[in-house]
Amino acid sequence: MIAKTEVLISILLFFAIAILVGILIVGLKRNKQFARAVHNRSESRKRGKTCKNLSHVQAINQEKRRLRQMLLEGEIRVDTYRRLLAEIK
Repeated sequence: MIAKTEVLISILLFFAIAILVGILIVGLKRNKQFARAVHNRSESRKRGKTCKNLSHVQAINQEKRRLRQMLLEGEIRVDTYRRLLAEIK
């Protein structure tokens, strides 16, 4: 009789541990998915800022090209070009 109860308790304990391990695995998996989603959102925000900075740099470079062209065409003098270039920087 004792052997049957010991076997029954062992089986129930095994299933209880298996259920707890399953719950733990599911919980950790969800936590990783949430962390990944948060990380992806922060990465996209960083990319957005980079794109804004990139467009700002492109605008500055375009303005420098325009000033150089004006200098080459004789529309502005060298000292005016240098002053405007210093203002851009």
